Amino acid sequence: MFLAVLLALMAPGAVILFNKKSIPGERPVGAPDPVRKTTAYMDPYPPESVQRLAPMKTLDWIAALALGDAPSTAPVAVTRPVDSPPPPPLSSPYKGSGNVGASATFKTIPLGVAEAQVVSDGRWFQVVSRGTLPDGRHWVRVLVWDEDADPAKVRFSAAVNGSPAQITASRIIPVPKPVRHDLQDTGFVLPPERITLLDITSAQTPTTLSLSHTGRHPKSQSASLPQ
Repeated sequence: MFLAVLLALMAPGAVILFNKKSIPGERPVGAPDPVRKTTAYMDPYPPESVQRLAPMKTLDWIAALALGDAPSTAPVAVTRPVDSPPPPPLSSPYKGSGNVGASATFKTIPLGVAEAQVVSDGRWFQVVSRGTLPDGRHWVRVLVWDEDADPAKVRFSAAVNGSPAQITASRIIPVPKPVRHDLQDTGFVLPPERITLLDITSAQTPTTLSLSHTGRHPKSQSASLPQ
């Protein structure tokens, strides 16, 4: 009797497993995840040998954050000058999940130049815009690509050219689903659902920016700014 009940409970799982293995093109059950050859430029986990990409939908969203509601009267986007043109559009089979299967529907993703994005040495934050305030101080805007770096839970500190700088504004920004899917299509398996926007001011013209926080998992990274 017990054996009959056990077989009855196991039967649905066996049917599901059989059906999954029977779908043409599906990755075999138990097979290792595919090795990623590309990812988004701010993904901190893959080795540097992985090709970094900058999907245009994400860059358009960043541009709106960089210049919208800026404290400076004439903010400018911060990018690094590069000679290389954008790579050809990516044909991505990731389907927003990070898993590649032969039956996946390919998407064509327009790309910008990843090397033009000004990110910190560990790809934790990105400098997106800068400007001069009416009182002559300098202002930079930073996006922290870390959903755990909530200003309500961690204490940020910043330095410009090695001298303490003032964080004048901070807020959490939800990452829209189309942008997250855009990042996943490049190979970034788990992009953040929210990021932190910081406005930082200093009396000095910024050439380097350092940012740190003292949360459960403290971080400290730096970025050089193009002049």
